[in-house]
Amino acid sequence: MGILDIFYPRSCCICGKTGSYLCDKCQKLLKRNLPECYVCRRISSNYKTHDVCRADAVFDSVFTGWEYNKVSSIFLKKYKYSGVYDINILLDVLIPLISRDFSYTKELSRTLVIPMPISQRRLRERGFNQTEYIAEILAEEFNFDYADDIVKNNDLSNEHQSLKDRESRYFISKDKFSVGNKEKLNSYKNVIIVDDVVTTGSTLNSVGACIKNSSEELTSIHGFCLFRGKPNYV
Repeated sequence: MGILDIFYPRSCCICGKTGSYLCDKCQKLLKRNLPECYVCRRISSNYKTHDVCRADAVFDSVFTGWEYNKVSSIFLKKYKYSGVYDINILLDVLIPLISRDFSYTKELSRTLVIPMPISQRRLRERGFNQTEYIAEILAEEFNFDYADDIVKNNDLSNEHQSLKDRESRYFISKDKFSVGNKEKLNSYKNVIIVDDVVTTGSTLNSVGACIKNSSEELTSIHGFCLFRGKPNYV
C-alpha cells in the first residue's frame, strides 16, 4: 500500500466500498455480450461479420466484452474523465479474462494492435488516451506488436462524440483520420483496432477504412472493444 492509498483509499466506483475501484460484487454486475456480427448485431460465432453484411462492413470481426449499461458507464467515466489512472490495475485483471474469447485471432501472423486515436485537443483535456493501455495489454496477452503512431485523429472540433445524438454519430468526416506511417503499416498483414466503447460503429469504420485504403498488404482487420450497448432488433 502506498502513501496515497492511506490518505486517499481506493473505493468501488459503483457501491463505494473501500479496497478497489470495482469490488468483487460489482464486477459481477458487468454483463458479458454475446458474440455477434457488428453490422446487423445478430448472433455470429467468433464475432465474425456475416457474409451478407459485408457490403456495409470494414471489419472481419468486432469483439465486444461487456454490455454498456449504467454500471459499466460509471466505471468507464471514472477512468476516462476523472483522471483515475490507476484503474489500469483493474484493467490488468479484467482484459485478460475477456480476451480468452478473442483467442480466435491468436493464429494470425504479422499482427499489429492499434489504439483508437484521439484528437490533440482531447489528449490535452484528459492527459492520456484511455485506449492505449487497453491495446498494450491485449498486444502483450497475444504477443502481437503494438503501435500508437499509425493513425492520426485530425479532428479540431470542440464537440465530444459522446454528446452527439445517435444520428449525428453516423456522419464522420473523411478527413478526420489519416495514416501517418504507411511504411510500418505495410509490414503487417493483420490489424486489430482497440476502442473502449462502440455505439453506431461509424468511428470504428472510419478508422478501419482509413487503414484499409492505406495498406497494400492487409489480409484482415479486427476490432476489440470493451463495451457496447444492447442491440435494438427491428
